[in-house]
Amino acid sequence: MIRKIRHFFTLLIFSTPLFATNVTIQNTTNTPGVSVEIPINIDDATNVAGYQFTITYNPDVLQATGILPGTLTVGWYLTPNINNSGKIILVGLDDTNQGISGGSGSLSILKFDVIGNVGATSNFDFTECKLKTPEANDIPSVPNNGSFTVKGFTISGKISLQGGSGDVTDVNLSLFFLSCFLIPLCHLFTYLLFLFHH
Repeated sequence: MIRKIRHFFTLLIFSTPLFATNVTIQNTTNTPGVSVEIPINIDDATNVAGYQFTITYNPDVLQATGILPGTLTVGWYLTPNINNSGKIILVGLDDTNQGISGGSGSLSILKFDVIGNVGATSNFDFTECKLKTPEANDIPSVPNNGSFTVKGFTISGKISLQGGSGDVTDVNLSLFFLSCFLIPLCHLFTYLLFLFHH
């Protein structure tokens, strides 16, 4: 029994990287029709001089449009591949080969157009997550998957009765959404039609 316990803890120690850095895609929400920028974050970038990520997502919800450097990788050489629907392959390399001195922040920014309907979701799943030192050695890392949810619009206000008296009952309020996601939200109310039946 004791031998089995020792064997279990030996496997646990060697299967879990010590001092592994976390690479995370944060959970995000936004409305239909907008463009979003979603960072790939790292909690300890010490000595990172390169990375390679493969990330899958739901192409019915999001359409990849580009890749930007992160807060920690401005000036790096990036080779993104967003041509495969539902998958992003991204390689980043520090041209100076100095590596990042330390700190936390983003390694890259993923750009998408939101094409899904309200309530739709997309997972961001790492199928590959590699970090390299200036000497091309592996840096232990733990990838943390994220998600995106398409949220709806929130409308609030007050309705007042004019030209009459007494209580208004049995009122039906209908809101017509006329492709407002194609224009700035500040114009949203211009395209809302209120119909009252009482």
